[in-house]
Amino acid sequence: MMWMSISILVTLRIDRGVRQSPAGNCQGAGERSETRGCPAAAGRVEIKSGNPQGSLDYLNRGLTLAIQLGNADGKGTILNAIGAAYEQLNKPDDAMRNYNESLAIKRSLARSPESR
Repeated sequence: MMWMSISILVTLRIDRGVRQSPAGNCQGAGERSETRGCPAAAGRVEIKSGNPQGSLDYLNRGLTLAIQLGNADGKGTILNAIGAAYEQLNKPDDAMRNYNESLAIKRSLARSPESR
């Protein structure tokens, strides 16, 4: 539920043209919220705001957390977002590598729902 509220907040801030550091959406949330997707949400804000290079720091932090927590679904989702950032940066090889890794994880989860 926390993830949904962060995503809604992020979307509202983008739609209303509020331009602040995406980390501002996470400040005060504490580590517990961060493990639920705050870095990934901030990374998506940066991508949607036209700053794919800035998104990579947030997305890589989110990826590290997903790996540490064993969250395969989160890892796949973040790898997809990293692919989108590299695509916008005109780095097709890096984009495809991340897209393919994301796709492999998502396919694996589709075959084995209990591994989520």
